[in-house]
Amino acid sequence: LKWMQHYYGEFQPSTLPQENIPDEPPQTKPQKLTLKRDDIDVEKVIYAYHATPYAHRDTPVLELLAEILANGEGSRLHKMMIIDEEIASEVSAGLPHFKDPALFEISVSMRKKQSIQKSHNRVFREIQRIQDQGVTQKELDRAKNRFEMEYYRSLESVGGKARVLGHYEIITGDYKNGIHLIKQYRDIERADVQRVARKYLEATNRTMVVALPKRKR
Repeated sequence: LKWMQHYYGEFQPSTLPQENIPDEPPQTKPQKLTLKRDDIDVEKVIYAYHATPYAHRDTPVLELLAEILANGEGSRLHKMMIIDEEIASEVSAGLPHFKDPALFEISVSMRKKQSIQKSHNRVFREIQRIQDQGVTQKELDRAKNRFEMEYYRSLESVGGKARVLGHYEIITGDYKNGIHLIKQYRDIERADVQRVARKYLEATNRTMVVALPKRKR
């Protein structure tokens, strides 16, 4: 504290300017961009759906949906595309922690000589299945356990604790939200997951970016 006061004590806090960020208009139809690149040798894709700011009540549900869809060996897309069919090398999903509305993203990298159309078929089919049939209790429990494990792992070090407190102070306005985080996830039910899948993962709300190896096209 003595050294902090010595080096920083005379500095006065700055006043940050007021933010005036306009809302993005709702997306009304699917968007697609195809890139041809000479620095990749497999076909890749990112599916992005307009979603929520971090403080929104649907954010925890969307994060568990990401776990169920594509994160870890027990997730639907990982098991199908990487383990069983061996057509993809990487599959992941997530929702960035932003103060403003973020994108729910699903990323896929195919194996060599595997078409990205196979990814489209499987990803859209699994999303439709969840919208129509929901998820199982086993899938939901696994997602909650994975999230809780990662949360407590992030608090193992002093630096990790500081990052969590600062993170939630910035994006939610109150560092205490990080302390009470786990309860929000424990209270989520299967119907909640189906509801957010129907609400956010609609085709009209999707932007898709496909990257193809340039030398092969």
